[in-house]
Amino acid sequence: MGKAIAIRLKETLPLFQKVGAEILRLRKAEALTQGALAQKIGVTQQEISRVEKGDNCSLSTLHRIARALEHDIEILFKEKKL
Repeated sequence: MGKAIAIRLKETLPLFQKVGAEILRLRKAEALTQGALAQKIGVTQQEISRVEKGDNCSLSTLHRIARALEHDIEILFKEKKL
């Protein structure tokens, strides 16, 4: 893998940032800590932190997070109406 490709893979994409921000909003609305959410889905608190910051993660992880927050995964990707 070339150096330029490796650097691009480490960049946070706007979609991941949006999804992470929505997870953060939903988690806080449920008054859950990162640790409590992590425990509900079987990952570490650090993994939840990375996801909320916009780091890449699997669709499986996003699905488990959405279900733990009692939402369908689609809510993480919907555009907000102004």
